[in-house]
Amino acid sequence: MNIKTSGIIIKRMNYGEADRILTILTKDYGKIKAIARGSRKILAKLGGSLEPFCLVDFIFHQGKSFYIVTSASVKSHFENIHSQIDKIAKVFYIGELIDRFLPEGEKHQDIFELTKKFLEYLDLPSSSGLTRRSRVYKKGSPRSLPRTATRGGNDNHKCDSNFSLSVFSAKILEALGHKPEVVVCLHCRKKLLPEQNFWDDVEGGVICQSCHNKFGHGSEIPNDAIKTLRILFSPNFSIGKNLNIEEKLKLVVGNILENYTESTIERELKSKKFLKDIIS
Repeated sequence: MNIKTSGIIIKRMNYGEADRILTILTKDYGKIKAIARGSRKILAKLGGSLEPFCLVDFIFHQGKSFYIVTSASVKSHFENIHSQIDKIAKVFYIGELIDRFLPEGEKHQDIFELTKKFLEYLDLPSSSGLTRRSRVYKKGSPRSLPRTATRGGNDNHKCDSNFSLSVFSAKILEALGHKPEVVVCLHCRKKLLPEQNFWDDVEGGVICQSCHNKFGHGSEIPNDAIKTLRILFSPNFSIGKNLNIEEKLKLVVGNILENYTESTIERELKSKKFLKDIIS
């Protein structure tokens, strides 16, 4: 039986002499593993349609161990992403995040739409024209990157797209039931007051001063960071919206979400170092 769906390749690896195994976030079937037979051959029909982080219409046949790709047609190449190193680093980061969080075969159309929206936002033109070509194949960098890409772009958009990673992390945490508590204290359940409060990665949320004195959990968190987290986890806030807050506060919130995410999946994301090297 043939299966038709849209999908985004978040990971691919070579298999055998000419095949590829793909990890695909699909609209209708969640995260799946698929094999593209012969796709590494020079004249392969599927070859050009199987680049990571493109929006693709797929037709699969269900095999014993993997779905088998029988047709693939690119709907959007997101060319502005694939031509800039900092954007490439960001999509590999979210790809690893999705791969770590999502179990196979569990439908999450909300996460598919979130990822698609993130790619559309990141694909917005941001080049100032003053760019330089840089080789991106180096030790520790993700595989399957284009051999050259530009580095640079409009600084305002760069800052916003950096913060969009925090928004993406917040939304995927919320969608999968890991929304942290940022309104009341994790322990006493009293409404948080604008005083010194504390953040706990393990328990996932904020602890008031009184409970911190009792249990000793958590590290200090600025009240402005708590307010920002409330906004990010609100249903009305989405990728592409910007907050009129200082860049320093964006970095604080980004670090909180990064640490909480890694605490939740119980491992460090391998793509984080590459991302930080590029955007620093």
